[in-house]
Amino acid sequence: MSTQALNAAIRPIGLLVDALIDPKSAAKPLGEERSWVVAAAIGGALTFYLAHEMMPFTLQALRSSIPNGTESRQVEEMIASFYRYQRIGAAISPLLLVGKWLVIACIVYVGCVLSDVRANLKNLFAIVSHCGFIPICQDLLTLAVLRLRGESIESSADLVVRFGPDLFIRPEGKLLLGALSFLNLFHVWYYISLALLISFMESAPKRRGFLAVAPLAILHFLFVVGSTLLQ
Repeated sequence: MSTQALNAAIRPIGLLVDALIDPKSAAKPLGEERSWVVAAAIGGALTFYLAHEMMPFTLQALRSSIPNGTESRQVEEMIASFYRYQRIGAAISPLLLVGKWLVIACIVYVGCVLSDVRANLKNLFAIVSHCGFIPICQDLLTLAVLRLRGESIESSADLVVRFGPDLFIRPEGKLLLGALSFLNLFHVWYYISLALLISFMESAPKRRGFLAVAPLAILHFLFVVGSTLLQ
């Protein structure tokens, strides 16, 4: 393989890394190339892997939640049903990931319109697909922590790994706990990268880039807080 062909093969990987750590250098190439195709392929493969590897831990939490005295036949049916739906979920997880990226891109597009940033949906989808690897990094780290926990997992609460202030501060009120959960390291990294990529790609002031992602951040915040309140 020639040096030129090798550089062309690894360029999408380098662009993916640059989008996460050096938004300024990655912004323009993201808008000029079909980099989202590579991002979707790698992201889909990682999402499938994560869904498959999380099954044993989720099953372990499920087994621990089954009341004592439950008939073995019922337990077997529950486990069989669990595996069936988990396998279906793992199989379609790449499609769900791309669909999620498209919905996020549409929300950010609305934010761009409201903040007077001239952006098109194609460029925004490329940005969102690359920033989407930040949550995947969080999921990979979560998987590593769960493997360390091993047999200590006894409920669905043990499947949650905290990366924010809630790791050190555990307030009694669920509302404040949800707010602290939202302020985790990966969420902050995600929104900063997203805003800067929009700003650099569209040659807009950074302030407008952050305003463009504000609607998405607000919806995400409400979702995290709402999920915490329902626990």
